[in-house]
Amino acid sequence: MLHLRNRIEEGAPRRGFPAVRVAILLLCAACANGEGRSSRPVLEAKNLTKADLQRLAAVERSFLQADPSFPGILEEVRAEDPRYGPWLAKMLLGHALSGNDRLLARGVLPEVAFGKGKVPESLRGSLFARAREGLRRLGKDARRAILVYLLRDHRNPNRRTGRLLLRVHPLGELLPDLERELREGNEVSIREVLKLCGELPPNEALVRLLLPRTREGDWKRRGAAMVPLALQWKGLGKDPKEAARFFLDRRREEEDPWVRRQCLKALGFLGDLRNAPLLVEILETALGNGDAAEARSAADALERLTGRRFGIKVRAWRRWLGG
Repeated sequence: MLHLRNRIEEGAPRRGFPAVRVAILLLCAACANGEGRSSRPVLEAKNLTKADLQRLAAVERSFLQADPSFPGILEEVRAEDPRYGPWLAKMLLGHALSGNDRLLARGVLPEVAFGKGKVPESLRGSLFARAREGLRRLGKDARRAILVYLLRDHRNPNRRTGRLLLRVHPLGELLPDLERELREGNEVSIREVLKLCGELPPNEALVRLLLPRTREGDWKRRGAAMVPLALQWKGLGKDPKEAARFFLDRRREEEDPWVRRQCLKALGFLGDLRNAPLLVEILETALGNGDAAEARSAADALERLTGRRFGIKVRAWRRWLGG
C-alpha cells in the first residue's frame, strides 16, 4: 500500500474530489508506513451516515472554491457534531500536502516562504496557505491529526510539513498537545516534537519541556533536545557563558558519541564567538585522535558560529582567531 503523500498525489484530481475520498485515502495510508497501527491510531469515527458524508463533502467544495465564507462554514459544521472535527482535519491535511507539493513544483520552498513570519502576498491564496489556515482554525482536532499522521510518519518530507503546519498554532494551545505526544508518540514523532520546539518562538515553557529530555534514558532523545534548547536559550537571551557551560558539562558527562556531537553543534547555535577558541581545540584534539565525526561536528559548529568556511583546517582557524 502506498504512503500518505503518494496516495494523495495519485487520488486527487486538480479540481478536487469529495472529502470522503480524501479521508479514506489518508486513512488507508495511516496504517501503511510500517510504524504499526498502535503508534498511528485512526482518529475518525466510522459510523457516519450518508447525510454526514454529504455534509462533509459540501464543506470541502466550499474550501476548494476558495469561498470567503469557508471559515464560518467550517466553524458551523464542526459545532454540529464533534465527530466531524477529525474528518475535517484529515480532509484539510490532505489538501495541505497537495498544496505543499504544488509549491515545490513551482520552485517555492514552503518552509522558507511560510516559516519566517509574514507570508508573501502572492502565496496567501495558495492551496497550502488556505489549508494551513483551516487547520489552525480547527485547533485541537487538527493538531492531533498532524501529530499522529505526519509527525509519526517515517518520511522526512511529511514530518517537515507537519512541523510547518503546527507552527501557526498558539503556543498556549499547542503545548499540551506536544506534551501528550512526548508521552504517547513513537520514537520518530518524539524527536520531531523536540525539533519543533527549536523552531517555535522563544518561550520559557519550551525550555521547561526540553531540559528534562537532555537527560533522558534514550540517547536519541537526549541528542535531539540539545540544539532546540540552544535555540530557545539564544532567543530568550540566556547568559551565553552559562548556556555554553551547560552543553560542555553535558558533553563531558555523556557516553554516547552522537549525543556528544550534538552538544558541540549546540555551541554553534548559541552564537557566542567566545566559544570559538575552545571549538578549535576540540577540533584539533579530534583530528589527533582520528575521530573524523567529532572533528566534522566541531568544524560545523565553528562555521555556524563565525560564518567562515575553513572546514577542519586548524591552522586556518587559528590564523583567523589571531593565534
